[in-house]
Amino acid sequence: MVGYGWKSSLVFYDSNESVNTELQAVVREKLQLEAEPAIVENTLEEERKLIGEHTGCKHRCKHPEHYKHLCCKAGHKKKAAGNLNRLQYTCWILNNHIEPTLRSIHTRRNKLILLKDNDASYGIGASTSLPALFKDFLKRTYEFDVLANAARSPDLNVIKNVWRMIKSRLKECKVTSTEEMKATIIHIWEKEIEQSSIDRIIDTMQERL
Repeated sequence: MVGYGWKSSLVFYDSNESVNTELQAVVREKLQLEAEPAIVENTLEEERKLIGEHTGCKHRCKHPEHYKHLCCKAGHKKKAAGNLNRLQYTCWILNNHIEPTLRSIHTRRNKLILLKDNDASYGIGASTSLPALFKDFLKRTYEFDVLANAARSPDLNVIKNVWRMIKSRLKECKVTSTEEMKATIIHIWEKEIEQSSIDRIIDTMQERL
C-alpha cells in the first residue's frame, strides 16, 4: 500500500496456502457472521477427477469461499496462480494490512480514499461478498471512501506505477531463485523507492488523464 507521505511494508503471500481458522474467526467476529462450513481442500489431480465426474452439477455455489459441495468446487475453473481468492483478500489484505493502516493514519487526514482495481477477489459488484462486508465495516469505523478503478489503468492507479518502477530496477539485478527475487524486491521497495517519487505520481495523476 502507498499513499501521499507514506508507504506500508511489503509482504508476500502464497495464494496456494489456506487462511488459518483463527484468522477467519477474527474476521467473522468483526463482521458478526456465523461460522461457515469448512471448505474441503482437494489436490489438483482430485479436482480434475471431480470435474469429469460432476459435469452435471446443479447446485452452483456462487463464490469459492462459500463452496458447500464438491461438485460446485470442481465445476468452477481453478483460479489463476498468484491471484488471491476473496477469503484470502479479506483476511490477509483488508484485515491484516488495510485496517491497521487506516487506524494509524485516519486521524491525520481530512479525507481518505482507498483506490483499488476491479480484481474479482475484491468483491466488486457483490454487496454481500466477504470483502464487501468487511469494507462496509471499515467505512463505518473509519471515515474514508472506496474508489474502484479499472483493472488496467496505470494513469489512475498509483501502485501500478510503483510496480513499474520496481520491475524496471529488478531487470538490472541478477537473481537465481524465487527467495532471492523476493529479497531483492523488498530491498528495492524499502531502500530505492523514495517517498517523493510516490508523492509525485499522485500529484501528476490529473495531468495524465
